[in-house]
Amino acid sequence: MVVAEGTDKQSFAKLKVMLENCGLRVEDIFPEIGTLVGIVDDSQLEALSILEGVASISEEDVIHLPEPGKPQ
Repeated sequence: MVVAEGTDKQSFAKLKVMLENCGLRVEDIFPEIGTLVGIVDDSQLEALSILEGVASISEEDVIHLPEPGKPQ
């Protein structure tokens, strides 16, 4: 599983399309925080990380999100 963070929340939809075109299978999107979660081959991680608009790409085994209304 991969977590991708965008540099600009306003252009998040464009970033999502670019990542999908590069082979990322998007599982969940969180545009309000500029993050999406997906699955990609290990060989594609570096290519995704250098795309314009990508702040970071990291591998995660499990994604833990805070419960709504609870402090982090």
